[in-house]
Amino acid sequence: MTAATTRLRLTPDQERLMDMHTVLNLLNIIVGELHLVQMDLVKPEILEPPIQKALAMKNLLHGEDREDFTPAVMQDFKDSITAALQLAEAAQPELEDNEEFQIYRSNIEQIFTIFDIRMDELLTRWAMPDKWEVYTIDSFKRDFKKFLASIEKHAKGRYRILYNIAEQTHQDYLVHLDVTSTREDEVVYFPLLFKDVMRDLVSNARKYTPPGGHITIGLAQLPKSIKFVVEDTGIGIPRGELDKVLEFGYRASNVQNKRTMGGGFGLTKALYVTQKFNGTLDLQSKEGEGTRITITLPLPEEMWDD
Repeated sequence: MTAATTRLRLTPDQERLMDMHTVLNLLNIIVGELHLVQMDLVKPEILEPPIQKALAMKNLLHGEDREDFTPAVMQDFKDSITAALQLAEAAQPELEDNEEFQIYRSNIEQIFTIFDIRMDELLTRWAMPDKWEVYTIDSFKRDFKKFLASIEKHAKGRYRILYNIAEQTHQDYLVHLDVTSTREDEVVYFPLLFKDVMRDLVSNARKYTPPGGHITIGLAQLPKSIKFVVEDTGIGIPRGELDKVLEFGYRASNVQNKRTMGGGFGLTKALYVTQKFNGTLDLQSKEGEGTRITITLPLPEEMWDD
């Protein structure tokens, strides 16, 4: 099934969500971590101010005025969390030796680091919506493995993400990551917004594949295009729903009861970005066996490798 034949018709609000949803997901994760911390506090109300700030930031992201969402707003939010955690420790000195509390704190600090990167990407996209990034193969693989490591850390030990089948157990994911380029300097090009799409699709592959499964990721720089493929051995998409899962907010019937931090439009965003850059998206899936997604984007003519 070639999804490029399905033309998306999104409202301006939905298009804004396509642009913002990675940052929104991170806000959801932070709020989730703060709620978990609250369970260990004798004064859980200490964390209410940063939780309310997170909700206010989500409202800003849903709004039309981008100027209201600034690095200063983000810094104020981070400072409010740091101050609240310090207040919590002052009220409960035993938290300093509480391993679970310190893990939550470490997770939040790691999310802050990721949030800063995503914010920089978001602000760059706003300034240069059609900007294409250039990566060496090694730097891309290093960057992507850092992203996968952050997914693993957020799992809090429920599973590992490995690259060697000899190390895999029934609770681990085995990832195969290949990146190639026809360029002599071994670089790959893609739109900055496409980086979100690759991360989202791989995150979904992990989310809908039980531990013990395989995830294969491929990126190939071709003379006149960039091609990305992600394939998993997950639960797949029910027959007859391949078109529907591309619609904004639609979740396949076999995952509707699965709780996630996302907005339910990862595939919609993939198609939105693919069509924005005049590419093609091919979605193949079989329930109970897995899913394969292939996206090809034509390079701007000035980037062709003749």
